[in-house]
Amino acid sequence: MAHIGQFIPQYMSLSVSNFRRFLTFSAGLGLLLSPVALNNGDAHPGQPGAINQLHDPDADPDTLTRFAKTYFNEWRQERAERTLHINEVPSNADEWSLAEIREGLRASPLGARLLHELTQTDVALGGTSAKPITQETTLASYLYNVDTVLLRDEAPRGRKLLHAAHELRHAWQDTFGLMTNGEELHEQDYAALTFMTEADARAFAVAVAWELKQGGDSEAWDAAMGMPIYKSTAEKFEARMQSRLANAPAGTAASDADLRSAMGVAYRAWFDRASVRAPYIKTIRTTLADEHNHVWPGHGALPPRIAQTLGRLPDDPAGLRAPTYLTRSDVDLAKHHARIAFPVLVAHAATGNDPASIVMADRQSPDAEPRIAQP
Repeated sequence: MAHIGQFIPQYMSLSVSNFRRFLTFSAGLGLLLSPVALNNGDAHPGQPGAINQLHDPDADPDTLTRFAKTYFNEWRQERAERTLHINEVPSNADEWSLAEIREGLRASPLGARLLHELTQTDVALGGTSAKPITQETTLASYLYNVDTVLLRDEAPRGRKLLHAAHELRHAWQDTFGLMTNGEELHEQDYAALTFMTEADARAFAVAVAWELKQGGDSEAWDAAMGMPIYKSTAEKFEARMQSRLANAPAGTAASDADLRSAMGVAYRAWFDRASVRAPYIKTIRTTLADEHNHVWPGHGALPPRIAQTLGRLPDDPAGLRAPTYLTRSDVDLAKHHARIAFPVLVAHAATGNDPASIVMADRQSPDAEPRIAQP
């Protein structure tokens, strides 16, 4: 229940779905939407607010969240003993199990940097007792409306480490507003953003797994090499790292420049297989049909300077001149595949050039991605 150091909850201006849903990014296999079986988000009379609890040094950090919707705070409060905040000391069996994974990640320098940067957020880890993962193809999830990473209890330790690194990178992305339901973006831009954030999360997870292996803990790396959707990414990351360290004295640690170079190769490897993108494409198409009556609602563009934001290593300085492993060509790669998946053939209503009047007229083109089942 107590927490390490001083916990200061901080509202990060995160996206909240207008449909009152948990929007979930899952590790490697799909982007899912699942309904929330809670109240409608209205405050209850007499309910203590998070502000009134901020000065209680013994309060569980999971009870101190300050999300825009009351019922998201309630969700975390109700599961305070089944989730573990990034900065929390465990107090029961569920939390100790999650703490083992958290501390396992901390053995990686990148993992430790990520956890440090997330300390002042509301991010937590959870397992089956917090919210079961019901779809068999979903390996792990990040519920970004409640800042919670979900791991499968039954997964081997190596997979938990790998998936936790992946989903916590999504949580890190979330602090920059990059986790969104896409309603304000053009469909192509939303697809490109989804591709970029997934490719980055996988590259980061592989980098953490590689660092852990270098330190003597190979379980996460073995898990990556044992999964077809991760294997090629891991192989390309390691090949680049070996090339960069080939002439270095034995035992030389990888520099941030080495990590950025290898992560760039790993990021681009995500785009090599259409089957990797297929589940995300399918879900975006399903969202278009189910939620928006076949008319995508947004027309905004990708966030400005996304390469500088998304390609930053944790704890690096931010800003225009900050080091980044992503380039303009990496952004263009995501846009290219988004255009293939979602060709734009439009018909304009009487309002002419009003972007809100654009109607998607066709969903296919000769260059469209093949319909491939999830791996």
